[in-house]
Amino acid sequence: MGLLRIILAFGVVLYHSGSLFGYTAINGLVAVHIFFIISGFYMALIIKNKYAKAKRPYYTFITNRFLRIYPTYLVVLALMIFVQYAQFNNLNFISILTGIFSTLNHYLSLRKPLGIIEDFSLLIRNDYLNINMFRYDPLTIVPAWSLVLELFFYLTAPFLLFVKKRYLFFLAIISLSMHVFIDHYFNFQSFFIPSNFFFFLMGIFSYYLYEKIKQRKIKIKYSFALSLLFLITIFLWNYIPAVSFRLIVIKEWLMYLLTPFAIPLLFESFNFFPLNNFMANLSYAIYISHMLSINFLQNSIHYKITEKFFSFWAVLVTLIISITLVYLIEKPIDRLRQKRVKE
Repeated sequence: MGLLRIILAFGVVLYHSGSLFGYTAINGLVAVHIFFIISGFYMALIIKNKYAKAKRPYYTFITNRFLRIYPTYLVVLALMIFVQYAQFNNLNFISILTGIFSTLNHYLSLRKPLGIIEDFSLLIRNDYLNINMFRYDPLTIVPAWSLVLELFFYLTAPFLLFVKKRYLFFLAIISLSMHVFIDHYFNFQSFFIPSNFFFFLMGIFSYYLYEKIKQRKIKIKYSFALSLLFLITIFLWNYIPAVSFRLIVIKEWLMYLLTPFAIPLLFESFNFFPLNNFMANLSYAIYISHMLSINFLQNSIHYKITEKFFSFWAVLVTLIISITLVYLIEKPIDRLRQKRVKE
């Protein structure tokens, strides 16, 4: 599964930075929606198989998820503020101190109190009932809008897993109807939480499918072949013809329907791959830090990067930052999280 997440994460990087030597990756929003389905699957898996045995399952699960999201996010946010608002005249000690002060002052004056609270908390927003959520008031790290949906799913996931499947299906239909209605009548992709919740619910259904597949013991060569075909489809996404029915792009919705069936096969095929966990951690770091890299490259006065090579440098800088984040933040915190579960 780490391989799928890496492909999706780099797809989002290229979606925001442009084609890489002529290669165009998967649509960024489609990649995020697939991330939501993966998240639904993983949360169901770990709650059922790991956190259900803990002394305080809900508390341990939620705090561990916060530890998964916030440390890396807050470090990248601090760097993003620095890169986006910094103004230095000379690189000496006094200039750096003055520059840091002016950077913070610039950020505080432009973002206002509510914007700052939204940036640092993610969960505290003033427009949850706005179907056009975040469109005109983005977070400083713009892709972090998806983390807001992730966090709300984490808060509800332990309860959803005790809901009967037919009621979950009913909730998924309501959420899907809202999503299609907003797309059709307002002609934009909404980040409204209820209209996107069905992606996470599809992930939960994918986990239930995984339980059935595991009992049937499908031969590894078949699951690996089908998994590889799915990964190739994701990789070559933009080369598949896009046929639309009104505002619905057929290949997008076919992908959303295929993903819950592909995830159990991918999990069975690649779960024991040596770099699986590393790639999973790296994918989050790539996703949350890539706009930092893009802003750095766009605002840097030291590097004159032509448009032709911009995506290459964006990918390279993002990869360097992400690997650093994994080793300095993700891995130590992951050890803490696993220790808390065992205790």
